[in-house]
Amino acid sequence: PRFLSGKPSPTGLAIHHTRLVGAVRDAIEKISGIDFLHRTRVTQVIRDDVGVINGVFCESPEAGETEVACRLLVAADGRLSKIRGLIGLEEQSQHLSYSVGVIAKGLRLGLPDHGHIFLGGWGPTLAYDIGCDEVRFVCDLPKDGPKGNDAIAECLRLHYAPILPPSIREGFIEGVRERPLEISANYFIWTPNCVVPGAILAGDAAGCGHPLTAAGMTNGLHAAEILRRLFARLREDGPVQALRTYARRRYEFVRTREILGDSLYEVFRAQDPGSRALRDGIFRYWRDKEANRTRSMRLLSADASGLATFLTEYVKVVGYSASGATFFAGAGTPFSTRALSILGVGRKSIEKIDLVA
Repeated sequence: PRFLSGKPSPTGLAIHHTRLVGAVRDAIEKISGIDFLHRTRVTQVIRDDVGVINGVFCESPEAGETEVACRLLVAADGRLSKIRGLIGLEEQSQHLSYSVGVIAKGLRLGLPDHGHIFLGGWGPTLAYDIGCDEVRFVCDLPKDGPKGNDAIAECLRLHYAPILPPSIREGFIEGVRERPLEISANYFIWTPNCVVPGAILAGDAAGCGHPLTAAGMTNGLHAAEILRRLFARLREDGPVQALRTYARRRYEFVRTREILGDSLYEVFRAQDPGSRALRDGIFRYWRDKEANRTRSMRLLSADASGLATFLTEYVKVVGYSASGATFFAGAGTPFSTRALSILGVGRKSIEKIDLVA
């Protein structure tokens, strides 16, 4: 196997991501039988007489243009994949928002080894420990929001700092003031197909959603596991059947996470009555029983898969949402507001069932 390592991502969020990627690269280079080509990018794919991809032309500052033969090309070059276009696969893309990362020093969150999500800004704020005394905040900002570091920093101080608990608020503000902001665009990318003869898409190159639920890493590791099993059966199944199996198993797995991630992101933003009712319903669902929280986490972590499982959980949350809007709304809540919430829940339910279909 040969791993082609291209240019590092130009986005600021790559600063801390590179720590993880660098550790993985160091481990790969120590494995015998693997050639790791640094600072190398694919410029063109090579096909045989019947159109099967059997190699690539790649380019690096040190070696110039070289040819690399392959039995299978695995394109795992991220959501802005260049190879995806080179091998002729299409994608649909939607710009969702921007993530702004803030590093705060001298802080610890309330629950060690847990991610924390704070609501109340335009979008959710995710926070987690990245060291003994460092916390990373990732704030979700609108795609048509403030531009430029100064304007974004002011937005964070005015609209996102107030939603944080007092114990970490000042550390967040200091991080905004003292350290560079990390900014990256969030996209939903959907692919109708992820294989061609001789090549496959893996990881975010095959599709991705909002990073809130960390589905990208889950999907990427799952793709690697599918490949491991297929390689073990390659001689028996043949290359054509193996690629078909990869595509089928991948989409069976990721479609649930795509819909779940889209639903949670929509609920956490909660800008319309239906989404707000669903948000209240999912919180009531989680607080009601530990088993409810466990089932949701099994979906997110991929211990439970399949659209039927997602639909079952979604119907339960809809029930909590509708009953909450009907019976648990605050005293004095007008009937018209309750009716809008219930109608909104109904519309959202139809939207998600349509996505599943």
